[in-house]
Amino acid sequence: MKKFNVYVVAVVVLLSASMIANAQNLLELKHPASVFSISFAPDGKKIVTSVGNYTAQIWDVVSGKDLVKLEGHVDSGWINSATFSPDGTKIATAISGKTVQIWDAESGKLLHELKEHTYFVHYVTFSSDGKRVATASMDGTVLIWDANSGEILQKLEGHTGIVWFVSFSPNGKKIVTANGVNRDPNWYAEGGFARIWDVESGKQLQELKGHTKNVLCASFSPDGTKIVTASSDKTVRIWDADTGKVMHQLEGHTDRVNTASFSPNGKKIVTASPDKTVRIWDVNLGIILQEFEHPDRVWFAAFSPDETKMATASDDGIIRIWSL
Repeated sequence: MKKFNVYVVAVVVLLSASMIANAQNLLELKHPASVFSISFAPDGKKIVTSVGNYTAQIWDVVSGKDLVKLEGHVDSGWINSATFSPDGTKIATAISGKTVQIWDAESGKLLHELKEHTYFVHYVTFSSDGKRVATASMDGTVLIWDANSGEILQKLEGHTGIVWFVSFSPNGKKIVTANGVNRDPNWYAEGGFARIWDVESGKQLQELKGHTKNVLCASFSPDGTKIVTASSDKTVRIWDADTGKVMHQLEGHTDRVNTASFSPNGKKIVTASPDKTVRIWDVNLGIILQEFEHPDRVWFAAFSPDETKMATASDDGIIRIWSL
């Protein structure tokens, strides 16, 4: 049995080395400032990027053409996140002010402004049916909004610290949040956890504890059975979404892990870090499959819907599109 395990590990290591060598940078999209997030359109033909010069931009992934700039954000500050709706017709942006804005993805016209948070909005996401929007704020709250009317449907309270990230479960019935234990905006503040919430009642269902510093990202797997968390303690954890038990702890990054998300088929996870790397991991084995080096800190990484590409966002202002 021991020899067999060694053989399996050796094969996996050789396979990983081969995949690293075959990684190809297909396209570079240049911005005038740091890029903090990326979201692919559902058809995989476009991406939207959130930029440190107060704009969000929509790009053609094949040609690299800049299609639309979303300008006129009401609060001063950079755009923390930008994301497509599931049908690709809308884009939501979260600003390092107190406002979230909903835009028409084709024309770039502003449709709604969501104003209720009292401090920076760090992340925004749509539910899988596109009917709701959830926002995570440094004011310690998560708000759930009607995506069409802008009405607040639910307020998730009880966080003692900053809420860095929020994600809906695939069926839209639950939300997972990434939290610090206090309002210290230091990325590396001690303590952190993720919380699972019931969307309809607004009640907390579970707390995922184990990270030793801020949890910066948390999201469900495509089938809703797992949750991945990324932390300033340099680790990523995969959790059973029902029991709250840790299934794997992924180690290897040498700085905090900004984001972690599942591939569309749920078999892989991609992580991004200020250690200037992006890594792809096997969910079941908990090992690194591919590593992508960058010249500067990396804020975000995302798989394309068909998993043939990946986009990475860096402090050097460049979005890199990679073949997988």
